Amino acid sequence: MNRNEDIKTRQMRFTFDTQREYIALFNTMQGFRNCTIVIDEADSIFQIRDFSVPLINVFLGSRNNNVNMYFVGKRPFLLPIVIRSQADEYVIFGVNEERDIQYLSARLRQQFPKDPYKLERGEAIMFKDGEVPKLIHPPLFIPKGTVKETATL
Repeated sequence: MNRNEDIKTRQMRFTFDTQREYIALFNTMQGFRNCTIVIDEADSIFQIRDFSVPLINVFLGSRNNNVNMYFVGKRPFLLPIVIRSQADEYVIFGVNEERDIQYLSARLRQQFPKDPYKLERGEAIMFKDGEVPKLIHPPLFIPKGTVKETATL
């Protein structure tokens, strides 16, 4: 089995019907080691009070357990401050809400290489602590035949 096939066999995705099932998963995740956890729609998930504490506990233990966590969401200011304050990287795709841009500008304290309102499909702004934000074109979004700078995410 090659590496790509091996990685695919180790991936787990969860979908549940009840909040209790999600909370049980979040509590189980606290014991995860040496892995990556992606929380999609994180801004919406954290609005459910019963989810907030178990997810924050997973996050707080993640560095000690060698767990990379990615929180994906449309409204960054809706994530708990404990998460936002410790984020090392931000990837910003097209933003339509003024409040989101104001938050990101204040949080990152850097000038964007391109106006977030004007980002086209396939463009993003990558921000890493201690570095100047840069415009990137993630490989999955590059139309065939187009030559542009790419970045590894």
